[in-house]
Amino acid sequence: MKRIFTWLCSVCIAFMLGFWLNASLTATADSIETHSDNVSGVENKTVHKESFDTDFTNPEHISVKTSEPVKVDIDLWLREKTRLSLKETGAFITLISEMDEASVVKALSDWDVSAISIENAVLLSSMVTRLVELNPNRAIDFANNLEGNPEFKMQIKVSVIANWANQAPAEALDWFINQNADAQTPSLPNSIFAMLIFQEMAKKDVFNAINSISLLKSDNERRLAFNGVFSALETSSEFINILPVVEEQNDKQIERSHLQQWTRNDVEGVKTWVASLEDNDETREIKKEILNNYFHLAPVEAASWYVAQSVEENYKTDVEHAADLIANIEPQEALEWVQRQTGIDTQRAIMNVLYSSARNHPEFVENKLSLVHDQKSQIEIALFVYRSYKDKSSERAERFLDGLTYKTEIKKKLGPLYRGLNNTN
Repeated sequence: MKRIFTWLCSVCIAFMLGFWLNASLTATADSIETHSDNVSGVENKTVHKESFDTDFTNPEHISVKTSEPVKVDIDLWLREKTRLSLKETGAFITLISEMDEASVVKALSDWDVSAISIENAVLLSSMVTRLVELNPNRAIDFANNLEGNPEFKMQIKVSVIANWANQAPAEALDWFINQNADAQTPSLPNSIFAMLIFQEMAKKDVFNAINSISLLKSDNERRLAFNGVFSALETSSEFINILPVVEEQNDKQIERSHLQQWTRNDVEGVKTWVASLEDNDETREIKKEILNNYFHLAPVEAASWYVAQSVEENYKTDVEHAADLIANIEPQEALEWVQRQTGIDTQRAIMNVLYSSARNHPEFVENKLSLVHDQKSQIEIALFVYRSYKDKSSERAERFLDGLTYKTEIKKKLGPLYRGLNNTN
């Protein structure tokens, strides 16, 4: 489920990038002088671009000449799919932005979506965006009726929902609710649509968006709708203003999502806020949740902030937890940070760093095994290193074992996993 969710988020990001490119190219193309005539019910555009012929040795001899006009024809391009220059792409996007509904529908019906390149995807995204502007329900029908690659179909549908929600979020929400009226268990894609719609609603009116969440049926939809709202917030004051609403939900997942987005947007602001709270178990849990997101931004800085908040009896445990987290990103920095901690036995924290690093950084851990004083713990960590090497190369795994004085113990622990390897006792 987590993998699917990550993939869907990546889809959203990819299409938002496409929309940004679309807008940028449209703005560029709009600044170019154009004229048009009608061919087969679809406008052809001739785009003129001025270029400068300058003699800098004589300022009076500065002249402007017009380059060859750029002519584009949707029908012709759909038949031949010739490779386009940047100027032609810009001219096409300008043409698409002025097409009427019938012309857009015709072009989309003629579009062969079985082989989509990046260039095609930009134009198709522009075409679908235009249809959303003209008739969102027809754009949804187009996305639903696409055949072929299901991932590409999902991308188009996300594109439609994102644009519709930006254009008319209340209408998009009505469609969403009607579509899911009879659903007992809403699908994950539909929950993602809820997130997109509420993000756009919150950009216009946060509290109206929050009030509208009550219209949703499932807890999963409501949680993702809150994610959408949180992603529309920017400043710490905005996150603080909706704290009472978040607390009213009595839902740990919503609270975590709120802190996650706040930390990403304004880590100094959330740190200032949590410092104002009374020191109790609940506040310590909030600090841990902030760390869980803060360490992605600045691993060592986050760890140092977190343990600076610790009470004496929790300090050692907090160091171990922070070390475990940052080792996933920067194992060397995590180890050096642990070794700088004073007043506690750091053996468990060092072991946490090595355990966490073994999967992705086996060479690092192999070179640091001697820092673990207990041989039993060394063997457990070495098992992780061996498995990591084994995933890439049996020979590399064997060389690692050959360098260990306790390789026999490791082979016994591995059991059936070790069968088939060269046994070099």
